[in-house]
Amino acid sequence: MVHIPDLPPSQDRKKHFTRFQENWPHFLGWALSLLIICEIILRIIFAPFFFPHYLEKLPTGIVQEILPLLLGLIGLG
Repeated sequence: MVHIPDLPPSQDRKKHFTRFQENWPHFLGWALSLLIICEIILRIIFAPFFFPHYLEKLPTGIVQEILPLLLGLIGLG
């Protein structure tokens, strides 16, 4: 029988991380989620009804760049 040594608990390994290293994925996930929500609400719902003459002047959407990052953060990308 092969003996597998005990791995240190995750709490011991977590002590070595700084506050930034622990929290950057959460911040990035929230920021990207808010960007997608704003993009959908402002560009798709709000702008066509209230500012139809500005639709052709708007820059291209950013959902194509943000969505792969957000899906990667939650493990689906």
